Amino acid sequence: MVDSDAPGLQARESLRERKWERREIENYLCQPETLVAYARRQAEVDCLGPLLSTASAEVAALDMDESIPRFASPAALDNPDDPYWKTIKASSDFLERVFKEYSTKRSSPLQMRKADYPLLVSLIPDHLLSPEIREALDMIHATQQHAKPLTTEQGNG
Repeated sequence: MVDSDAPGLQARESLRERKWERREIENYLCQPETLVAYARRQAEVDCLGPLLSTASAEVAALDMDESIPRFASPAALDNPDDPYWKTIKASSDFLERVFKEYSTKRSSPLQMRKADYPLLVSLIPDHLLSPEIREALDMIHATQQHAKPLTTEQGNG
């Protein structure tokens, strides 16, 4: 899978390439609900004990909820199917900016960087998980099922 704005796909028998329908893979991770879930979970992890974890998680969720609208289209905030969510360069034009704003609100160092974005996958609500993600995983699984291990001679060639 490659970003939708990547140059043409390669056509080789041993390689199946496909472009994401959205601009980049991060566009599948940037739902406001996912980011609020991240804030809640991170606050619970950072909290010093169970007595304060719920209150801390709610404050963190509010901080994230206030950070998101600064960088998202108002129409997109009301519609998860808005084209904004598919076309924005989510990694740098949205997620990076939201997490910086969120860290500033929390008076804490930036904890979520691009290399950490895969951590958001487990926080995507099921109803917002794109069928395209499942299709890509099925495609990878099917390829793996038909793969033949390299022999030592093939690997050194």
